[in-house]
Amino acid sequence: MIDIIFCMDTTGSMHNYIKKSIEAVKKIVNDTSNLPNKKPRSILFGFVAYKDHPPQDKSYITKVQPLTDATNVLDFIRNLTASGGGDGPEAVLDGLFDSINKTNLRENSLKYIFHIGDAPPHGREFTADKTDAWPEGCPCKLKLEDLAELMK
Repeated sequence: MIDIIFCMDTTGSMHNYIKKSIEAVKKIVNDTSNLPNKKPRSILFGFVAYKDHPPQDKSYITKVQPLTDATNVLDFIRNLTASGGGDGPEAVLDGLFDSINKTNLRENSLKYIFHIGDAPPHGREFTADKTDAWPEGCPCKLKLEDLAELMK
């Protein structure tokens, strides 16, 4: 069993990159789904789109497509657009957290998370950006160390 999650920044700064990023996701989905095999296998795909916390962005912090087949994940990403954001850093840690916790990863699967983005998470440990609305870190109190432990 293989579970592949794509976690992608969909804020306005990704406008120039979102089309190419989605094309790359489609290629990975199609190539992985069409791998030759001698044994039956199960490959599922999930997607987490993230933006930022209010008031920086009012549309959503994350939008999650739990594990599904290639057709459904491609349908999900066709509707994504790059917009919003606000300050430089984004809700990266929230996107990764939801990639681990809200996509229905299977217990005994090989798990892969592809992160696609152009901005760091909130907090001085990641950026010196003076526009960071949360220089002390993610307003949800997520920590990189905790995510690493969950991923492990």
